[in-house]
Amino acid sequence: MQFGTVWGTLVAAWMTEWERTRDTRWRDRIVAGMRSLAALPKQWFAGGAPFDLDSGRFVGGGEHVSMSHLNGVFGVFETMAELLELVDVPAYREAWLDYCAYYNAPEAAFRAKTGEPGKGRGLTQAHSRYTAFAAVQRKDPALAKRAWAEFTGAGDRAARDQRRGVTKVLPPAVLKPVDELAEVSTNDAAQWGLAATANLVLLAPLLDGGV
Repeated sequence: MQFGTVWGTLVAAWMTEWERTRDTRWRDRIVAGMRSLAALPKQWFAGGAPFDLDSGRFVGGGEHVSMSHLNGVFGVFETMAELLELVDVPAYREAWLDYCAYYNAPEAAFRAKTGEPGKGRGLTQAHSRYTAFAAVQRKDPALAKRAWAEFTGAGDRAARDQRRGVTKVLPPAVLKPVDELAEVSTNDAAQWGLAATANLVLLAPLLDGGV
């Protein structure tokens, strides 16, 4: 089971059911997943591991780094931010903050942390909010500056000019004239907006200080 694209979605559903019914078995299932994920050798960096749906536990695996830029962008960041306020599992909290702090880290730092190369890391701007979250939680000004640089820089989209190729589309093809930007992707547009919102909230207290 992939941590972000599958387990993260289940956590959101179980959190909702716990809130609706007050039935603590849903909380307990979430906690079982948190504790067992944190116990895996590569934790969130493994990307996924075998999962027992009945107990809510990850059972083995997780020995190697397996990164995907999609593992944390389908509402997982927002779900985890809320989850950490509701449930206190220190080992999982540190595992998640490590993922946030090192996903966008320079290759040398990533290798030093995980022992493996950081292949599969993408959507740098989108993940700047992860860096910002770790910076605030760990009270790390240097990490906060790195988060802002990741957001304002071109990152892994440096070769894509999202202002190029503007085409005017006129009626009757559309209801009113619009400028179409052919090189803007849905992932880029949506994730930029989410990152902008999160970074301004998380880093606002530091922005006036030169971040």
